[in-house]
Amino acid sequence: MNAESATNILDNLVKEKRGEPLNGLQREIIQGVLNGLTYQEIKNNYAIARNYQICYLGRYVAYHLWKLLTEVLKDAGIIDPDERVRNKNLWDSAMRVAQQRVQSESVQKSQPPVPPNCVFRSHINNPLPLSPSPSFPFSLSPVLPLSSSPSLSLPRNRW
Repeated sequence: MNAESATNILDNLVKEKRGEPLNGLQREIIQGVLNGLTYQEIKNNYAIARNYQICYLGRYVAYHLWKLLTEVLKDAGIIDPDERVRNKNLWDSAMRVAQQRVQSESVQKSQPPVPPNCVFRSHINNPLPLSPSPSFPFSLSPVLPLSSSPSLSLPRNRW
């Protein structure tokens, strides 16, 4: 897994849990940290981060980003309640999210798919009767004989 795919995994989790994806600056900070860059190097190498002071990136944006990721990963049950996401353990956190995704996908694949119109019958030993129910009002049936429906009658040859 590379930094971009790890960023996408974290972004998708945030989107699922909070309803909004990470913004561009947050994504750049995550990618930079995963690539082993300092906040100064992130500022120098990424387009959006160039517009901000280093202290703002580290003390405000990154602080709130780590706080957000901590809350999301706790809500997802990926990290323990006493753990916090930081730049030092970001790779580990991203790997844990990826591992959980792989496990949940393998569980879903191991279960046979259910067709959308499938009817489950719990009465296999007592099959349903094939004759119509006596309580059904057949006068309300949409099926009409052709002779009683003038709109369905065949046109007569007038020659």
